[in-house]
Amino acid sequence: MVLLPTNRVVLTKSITAKEGKVEQANIFDEGKELRDKGIKQAAQHAEDEYENWHEKASQFLFNYARTHKEFPFSGEMVRNASRDKVPRPPSLRAWGSVMVYGLKVGWIKQVGYVKVVNPKAHRANAALWESCI
Repeated sequence: MVLLPTNRVVLTKSITAKEGKVEQANIFDEGKELRDKGIKQAAQHAEDEYENWHEKASQFLFNYARTHKEFPFSGEMVRNASRDKVPRPPSLRAWGSVMVYGLKVGWIKQVGYVKVVNPKAHRANAALWESCI
């Protein structure tokens, strides 16, 4: 563990020597890479099962954000509202790609975290979003 001047804690996985320099691998980098890989894999699986799934889900997110400006919402809330409107992907993690897309194009912004309701997720933390539309 390394304490930075801002009192922020950074966990490091290992220290390696590379070209005469010492590098510390941030374990959060590996976690981010694995998250992104899982999101991509789940989204591709959804596309394999349902043609244009991502496009349909993204359009749903756009409309949801446009009509839900009065309070923050979770991806789980968006996903639940999409029932009977967007095909259910093989893995619900595919919705992660939709939320990341919405963030990148400026439809939503993250404003905090919320505990998910889905019992299979064991009350895990999830992003809380706000509409920017």
